[in-house]
Amino acid sequence: MSLVRAKYNNVIIAESENTIVVEGNYYFPKDDIKPEYLENSDTTTNCPWKGIASYHTVTVNGQSAKDGCWYYPEPSQEARRLKNHFAFWGDIEIIKETSEDRLNTICKSTVTFMKGVVKNTKGAEKKCPGVVTEVKKFLGDLGAESLTHTLPEEYINSLGFFNFYNSTNACFLTDYQNKFNKTNPTFNWTFDEFEVEGVTLEEFLSKLEIANEDIENVFSTLKSHGWVKIPQIRVKKNGEYFFYSLDIAIAKHGDLDSLTGLQGQFIDVTKEVELSHSVEDLLNNAGQGFLSFCQNFKVQEKYSQACINFFGKEIGGENILELLFPDDPEKLAGARETLEVVISGMSDIEMMKDFLANEVNINNRWLRVEYRWIPKSEFNSINRIMLILTDISKEKELEEQ
Repeated sequence: MSLVRAKYNNVIIAESENTIVVEGNYYFPKDDIKPEYLENSDTTTNCPWKGIASYHTVTVNGQSAKDGCWYYPEPSQEARRLKNHFAFWGDIEIIKETSEDRLNTICKSTVTFMKGVVKNTKGAEKKCPGVVTEVKKFLGDLGAESLTHTLPEEYINSLGFFNFYNSTNACFLTDYQNKFNKTNPTFNWTFDEFEVEGVTLEEFLSKLEIANEDIENVFSTLKSHGWVKIPQIRVKKNGEYFFYSLDIAIAKHGDLDSLTGLQGQFIDVTKEVELSHSVEDLLNNAGQGFLSFCQNFKVQEKYSQACINFFGKEIGGENILELLFPDDPEKLAGARETLEVVISGMSDIEMMKDFLANEVNINNRWLRVEYRWIPKSEFNSINRIMLILTDISKEKELEEQ
């Protein structure tokens, strides 16, 4: 079992054998933190998938590392295991060794020290074979408090959020200039038609078909959060299309301007994308409008083709209430009030259906509106409401006749 420590100004501020590793960062359980070294900070950041992080300034012997510690008071469903766990960065050293490695390192350091003390005494180890054994026992009895050596920097730099060489995903590392300097075997056969030697990650990504993402925004998010995910990349290989998601993270604590490199992995999501496309085809050919929205009432990016036909335009990001009631502010306000009650959890949608419009007239077309509640899950971090829109114009005409 490995012991991980957070060390600042030569003082251990956290130590645990039960850390959680996420995106190359070690999260320490709350009980393994020394709270007397932490001071509350007003700084907060918002991670796209983990939630809002709060920060502490670490102060030891009058020296401070501003915002050197962070945690997630209310992590998202995806990151729920990080509840009551703290991570460190910046000037805080993260030291990781097994008990055996630690003991061997300390013993070697001690023997070196002893050689310096026993000057001009050649063969001291042979003359005093019991000395090393006694030192080892002494240091062993000291246990965790005897750690005096950190791991080599190049080893720390290579720590990642994936098992680099044994991963079935295509993994890579870059240097401080973002140029590829290491790939695993999976990467080589996945992207063997692309030359990566001496190529920067930006140049490499510019050759790929990236859906709904701007490369500049990708690196901007990476700089602000230390991690970014590109949900979908399309690659053509031997006449077939394959789809990948890409996770990129800073390889060592620090910001993008002072990092020692990046790490990333491409995950094959071809089956998931094909299944998603199959479902989209079914929805698009059903002749009905399918869309969803959350508490801000903005239509989410995925919706069926019929929605475009009904509203006469793309509706992603549009306010659903303004789409349904463009010329009736009274109905719009009533629908908002009712849906806010549902979204807040004060009532369920079945009980409130009678207060919601079940028919609307859009662009001289009558649409039946059905409401469905979609609770958050491990795949969706927010509650949503789905609408099913059905063209009933012909039915209305027959009724009038």
